[in-house]
Amino acid sequence: MMEFRYREGKPVLPIRIMGDAIDAMIELIGVFDSGADFCTAPRDICEELKLERLREQEIFIPGGSVFVPVFKGIMGVDKVEKKVEIIGIELHPKLNIDCLIGRNLFCEFNVHLLGKENKLVWDTR
Repeated sequence: MMEFRYREGKPVLPIRIMGDAIDAMIELIGVFDSGADFCTAPRDICEELKLERLREQEIFIPGGSVFVPVFKGIMGVDKVEKKVEIIGIELHPKLNIDCLIGRNLFCEFNVHLLGKENKLVWDTR
């Protein structure tokens, strides 16, 4: 069981993104997004880590859609690591987060958002 404190009212947690190379890893701050199908990371970081580029895909965002690259990588939170498809897209700097943590990473676990307590509880059992 892992617990993370909200930051600025957002359920955030540290996330590792890794490529196949042993030393290809970076740590970011991600926001848990139950409405996101995919995890995201800045495109330049995906390219720097030499993640395998799988395809271009149209994703739908408020106000329209955009075509973005989809990479294959490993995302990790604490002891949990999983190979996932990662959308390469930059988030607006005013959001004060690096990436989104989507359902393709956390759907196999129970995650509890405790708004009154300002914390996220991730049950990895």
